[in-house]
Amino acid sequence: MSRALESFSQVNVSVGSDWQVRCLPGSGYPPVLDIGAGQIQVSVSLAEKEIRASAVEFAAELAREAARFAAEVERRYAGQQTAVRADPAPDPAV
Repeated sequence: MSRALESFSQVNVSVGSDWQVRCLPGSGYPPVLDIGAGQIQVSVSLAEKEIRASAVEFAAELAREAARFAAEVERRYAGQQTAVRADPAPDPAV
């Protein structure tokens, strides 16, 4: 059980090709980050309507870690592409 304004919950989503990510800036309430994958949708928002320094710190850390995640995915993808190009092509005469 969590108290008011404490973080809670855990969700694991394995993302395939049917994804969407968007920020809903809203007016009069904190922004919402929506992450969708198939039939699952996860929304990240702030516990309070007023934006505090801790919310700014959270958003900055979220952006840093998302950038790190993207860089790691791109690095691994590039490695896979290099490995595919390094494989010898089959001889068409065979």
